[in-house]
Amino acid sequence: TTTVLGSCDTWNDYASWDQSIKDSLRQMSLASMDALQNWFFWTWRIGESIRGTVETPFWSYKLAVQEGWAPTDPRQSIGHCERVGHGGGTFTGPYQPWQIGGDGAGVVPSLDAYPWPPAAIGGFPDAASLPRYTATGAIPTLPVHTYTYTSNGAAATADVGDGWNNPEDTTPMAVPVADCTYPDPWNAVAAAIPACGVVAGAKRDPAPVAQPTQIPGVL
Repeated sequence: TTTVLGSCDTWNDYASWDQSIKDSLRQMSLASMDALQNWFFWTWRIGESIRGTVETPFWSYKLAVQEGWAPTDPRQSIGHCERVGHGGGTFTGPYQPWQIGGDGAGVVPSLDAYPWPPAAIGGFPDAASLPRYTATGAIPTLPVHTYTYTSNGAAATADVGDGWNNPEDTTPMAVPVADCTYPDPWNAVAAAIPACGVVAGAKRDPAPVAQPTQIPGVL
């Protein structure tokens, strides 16, 4: 038997939240942003369900800003922890060797035991016959506002980029094969496999290998 502990219903029904709940969640938002020092993860938007509402509100930053449990300007979080009596303890480095793959870090398991693409997925024995996407899509960039400011008495324009963090990452995006109708990914039980999404004998591109992240100030 399975024992159910509690219910998520209240926390999935944001329309029922009163102002005190939203204020408390906003405090949590500010605290997490401040504690992580300019870094925080939040999915920008979760689409509405067939009922026309966001079923997982904690995942949607857009909804959080719209409904008031996240700040409209993340810079409001600066110093929040200290203001509520929990300041101090800010990490300023340096990282220890064992924290960045040096002495004492242990042995990283070989990736050879996890070949890509896998031969089977979720009990389906022939992963190669499943529909696939093609890496031919354009890299998405974001339209940005042009900011002007005055520097030494002269007007200047700030370069805010295009929203793509790594200009050296030029790998095309994975997109559907043209003229191919794919099964519904949320309801594909017993769905027919479209032949157009499977290319017999096609050469698969090797999966990219993750590289260590260079930490600023650490050689």
